[in-house]
Parts: sequence; C-alpha cells; structure tokens
Amino acid sequence: MLLLATGWLGWLVPAGIVGSLLAVTVVDGVRRRDVLKEVQRDWVPHGVRCLIVYSNSPKWQEHIENQWLPRLKHCARLLTLQDRGRRKGDLEARVFTYFCSGGYANPVVVVFRGLKEPLVFRFFGAFREARKGRPQYLRELESRLFAVLEVEGMAPHEDADDQASSGTELRS
Repeated sequence: MLLLATGWLGWLVPAGIVGSLLAVTVVDGVRRRDVLKEVQRDWVPHGVRCLIVYSNSPKWQEHIENQWLPRLKHCARLLTLQDRGRRKGDLEARVFTYFCSGGYANPVVVVFRGLKEPLVFRFFGAFREARKGRPQYLRELESRLFAVLEVEGMAPHEDADDQASSGTELRS
C-alpha cells in the first residue's frame, strides 16, 4: 500500500530492520522460557531454587564459599566462571547466558520463580563497596537474597542500623 501511495521503496529497509529485531526478540523470549521450563523440570523437584555464579577471585571467593554456600547448598546449583567454557551446553551455563548477560555478571545469584522472569542479584558493586570500607551494601543485598530464599541470613552485624539499600544491584 505504502509503495503504491508514495512510489518510494525507502520504507523497506526500516521495515526489514524492525521485523528482524522483533523476530530475534521473540526467539530469545522462547529460549528463555524453555530454559525456565527445564529448570522447573530438572532442578525444582530436587529443591534447587537458585544458581550461584562466581569466579575464583580473591575479592569474593572466600566470602562466598564460607558465608553463602553453607546456607544455600541445599537449594543452589553452582557455576564457576572458570568451568563455564567446559560446561557450555549445561543448564547452569544456559541460565547464566540467558539471564546474566550484560552488566556486572559476577558474582551473581539467579533466584527462580517458576516460569516468571527470575530475580537476578548482582553482587559485583556490593563487593566493590565493601572493599572501599562500606560493607553495608553487601550485607543489605545478602539480607535481601536470604529473605527471598527464606534461609537463615548472616550473623548479626554491630552496625546493622546503618545498612543502606543498593537498589541498582537487584534486577528483576
């Protein structure tokens, strides 16, 4: 219709770009949903409610392994970034690819909520602030994570009154 009305073919390029972007978005959405269905089928019956992704960085490895894993081992799967290349087709690696891309993706905890978009807790900024002497951001984000997962949190801190929220680190 537009071609007949205007006699101009210039609209084909923008229409093709928009159509391609729409197709990619739909395919990505279908793949993300398929990954969530697989999580529901393979992990949830075994009590798995989250995926913890981290690297062997001295900035957080010890903290994660000593503070998080004892509390979350009963409900978590693990993916270290060093193993990701060897486990490319594994469900852990696909969850990371589809839900943790972009931004600061390490360390991160993906909390599953059925087939709804999972909650993604990104801890890079909180660990950075803790290294700068502001541990309240890390404690607050950890508290929110443990509350969502309904597990016992960290030991009480002396300066719990001055905890601040770092809302930019949680993406749902």
